[in-house]
Amino acid sequence: MRDGGFLERLARAHPGLVLHGVDPTEAMLDRARERCGETVELKRGEAEDLSFADDAFDVVISVSALHYFSDARRAISEMARVLRPGGTVVVTDWCADYWAMRLYSVCLRARDSAVKQIYRAKQIRGYLESAGFENVVATHFRIRPLWGMVRLNGGKRGS
Repeated sequence: MRDGGFLERLARAHPGLVLHGVDPTEAMLDRARERCGETVELKRGEAEDLSFADDAFDVVISVSALHYFSDARRAISEMARVLRPGGTVVVTDWCADYWAMRLYSVCLRARDSAVKQIYRAKQIRGYLESAGFENVVATHFRIRPLWGMVRLNGGKRGS
């Protein structure tokens, strides 16, 4: 969730949405509370063990967080578990398909133990498909000349 910036923008753009955010660190939750106020329900937790009921959400979004997860495959399985059949998942993260991002990842992991791994789009797609998502589409993009990202979205198989 980081600091809640994405949730804040969603809440402003779509005031009727019921939004939830999860982060393992109290500091990031505090920052998100400052940004979002009462408009978003924020919980402390790990992506690999979400404290929500099965089939609880229509959409699950992960923004620039996958590289922090200790077990990305398990986190994506949890996203599938809490998403209703026919729901949509969107995962956006740094992308190892770009050489500069692979190099940056090595440097960053040496400085910041919270960064676990960046993934190639094919690897993330495999995790999503193994978790029961179909029609997974990957879109590569750059936010800076050397900063490459990927967005993958797909639908959870219906019941």
